[in-house]
Amino acid sequence: MRIIYLCLLTLLFSCQQEKPLTMRIAVAGNMKKPLEELIAQYPYDHSHITFTSGSSGKLYQQIAHGAPFDLFISADDRYTKMLADAGMVEGNRLVYAYGHLAVWSKQHKKIDELKKDVENGARVVIPNPRLAPYGLLAKTALLEIDPSLMSEAILAEGVMQTNHFIASGNLDWALTANSAEALFDKGYGYWHPLPAKWTELKLAQEAVVIKRKQADVQLQQAKQFLDYLNSKPSKDLLAKYGYSF
Repeated sequence: MRIIYLCLLTLLFSCQQEKPLTMRIAVAGNMKKPLEELIAQYPYDHSHITFTSGSSGKLYQQIAHGAPFDLFISADDRYTKMLADAGMVEGNRLVYAYGHLAVWSKQHKKIDELKKDVENGARVVIPNPRLAPYGLLAKTALLEIDPSLMSEAILAEGVMQTNHFIASGNLDWALTANSAEALFDKGYGYWHPLPAKWTELKLAQEAVVIKRKQADVQLQQAKQFLDYLNSKPSKDLLAKYGYSF
């Protein structure tokens, strides 16, 4: 009987032990796959890390309305600045990488043929400029070719949906984040060298720790991961996805 009592006491004690606190990351769609790899090679315990991916604009809206994220990895510096201006950032903003545009086509064609192709019925997809920073880059590029192209473009919610369109094979052209090229097998469509005037189109991608009423351990975990984003191992991995520094 005494043994049973001790076993029950032990079980009760173990049930009362606190579960590890989850550190939640909001990550822009262009960084989803790189983040998965960054977490896998993170030199500290990462069993407590979870993330939600989407367009930077939508994630910003969620955070601004109180969504319980500890770290925001954005595709640009606009949304992080707005959070900082609203007093919702703990510490400094970090530019962890610079992102660039990529152009994909289903057929082996030149970028110069895009306008004529669309006039002949080809379909081009870009991330929505209202929600996705890479959509703004794509919009700038299309307007330089011909303003009429924007009215013909299919607007995906963000980079992830744009990449899904590429994977479907149902569209002819796509302008997306350059990290997308690493997601597809060689020979799946064609990735184009950018015109010289487009190489200057880039995004200062920032990450910030969100100021909220989280436990101290979650705050420290977020700060530690932010430091890791600025480390050499992190930059080496991101370089494989076409990011620059």
